[in-house]
Parts: sequence; structure tokens; C-alpha cells
Amino acid sequence: MKDLTHTKLFLLDMDGTFYLGDRLLPGALEFLALCRKSGRQFAFLTNNSSRSVDAYLAKLERMGVSAGPEDFFTSVDALIADLSARPPYRRCYAFGTKTFREQLAGAGIPVTGRLSDDIDCL
Repeated sequence: MKDLTHTKLFLLDMDGTFYLGDRLLPGALEFLALCRKSGRQFAFLTNNSSRSVDAYLAKLERMGVSAGPEDFFTSVDALIADLSARPPYRRCYAFGTKTFREQLAGAGIPVTGRLSDDIDCL
């Protein structure tokens, strides 16, 4: 196994890697404690666009994990960053959950869940 002594940042997938269902995997809390104690960083990653960071924070809190919004990077965050770097869109059609559309709208993306002629982003 590779020596991780000099690793400064750990990127952690969540479901099935850090927890399974509503249970942390063995050693998860101890790993985070070690990261914090040694000054290393970690970030939770997910490609699940149906849940907000707040929902993930609440879930982890129920399992005894202390984390903040800055500890997450989601697929919706990546999409928002990409859309924000492009010329502004008049209207974006988002095929997904209500939470997905709310996250986009909260970031200033003009989003709708209904198809219409004025949509210039799918």
C-alpha cells in the first residue's frame, strides 16, 4: 500500500465508501479525527444531484459526523460552476428533482422544470 504520510487532501466518496445506508463504515470517524488532528483536509464528493449539501450535512450529523458546507463538492456544484462560467442563459430546463432545480435557482441559474420555446439550455 502507498505511504499516505505526505497526503494533504483526501477526497471521499460517500455512499458505500464512507457510509452504507445510515451507518458509517468502520474507521470513518477515526479517519476524520486523524485528518483534523494532523492538519490534513478532506472533502466529501457525490454525483447524486437529488440531495442538497444541507441534506448530506443532516445525514452525517445523525451519524455523529461534524462537517460544514465547505467540506462538500457535489455534481450540482460542478454544474453551477460550469454554467456560471458561460454567457448567461435566459432559461435553463432542468430535468431532475425539485431539490436539483432549487439548488440551481439558488445559485442564480434561471431554471424551469417545464419545456417552452424560450429555453436555451438543457
